[in-house]
Amino acid sequence: MLLLSATWVQAQDQPSKWAVRGYLKAMTTFLPAPNLDTLLTDHLIHHRLNVRWFPTDELTVVGELRTRVFYGDFYRGTPSYLENAADVYNDYLDLSVNIIDRQGMGVHSYLDRLYAEYVKDNWEIRAGRQRINWGQNLAWNPNDVFVAYSFFDFDYEERPGSDAVRVKYYTGISGSVEIASNVADTLANYVAA
Repeated sequence: MLLLSATWVQAQDQPSKWAVRGYLKAMTTFLPAPNLDTLLTDHLIHHRLNVRWFPTDELTVVGELRTRVFYGDFYRGTPSYLENAADVYNDYLDLSVNIIDRQGMGVHSYLDRLYAEYVKDNWEIRAGRQRINWGQNLAWNPNDVFVAYSFFDFDYEERPGSDAVRVKYYTGISGSVEIASNVADTLANYVAA
């Protein structure tokens, strides 16, 4: 028993190479329909799973999955509801899948973060689907040049990612120089800053 306890304590001294977190939330919408003399309802269950792997001190691999379950009157009454909801945030790579699309219910999963990050000395290099945001504003974010979003999309706190490469060099305690470029198949969809 003492040997087992000593081994367990020793294993706890080593930092974990994995970090897993997430959340689950539910939202319901009610809409009175006076002409129909009824109350329409729609439901959204939102699940988030964030996984980080630390294979070395310099390298981190991140995968973050967003899964949504839609059901209710709006879903049932709109034939292409899931298709429209699914394709909104895909960038160069299609990292989404419609798991269930039946009358009255749909399930959609989307990898909105999937990147590798290398940090050494003053350098930080990140490649893959990531969130690039150089500032914030109250209503619309003009600094989010890679994936502009609506302030009214309040149920997606993480915001969508962009398939991109970002390189950052820290020049001092509070200064840095950063460049980023997305991956695009047409010049009209290409962004570099």
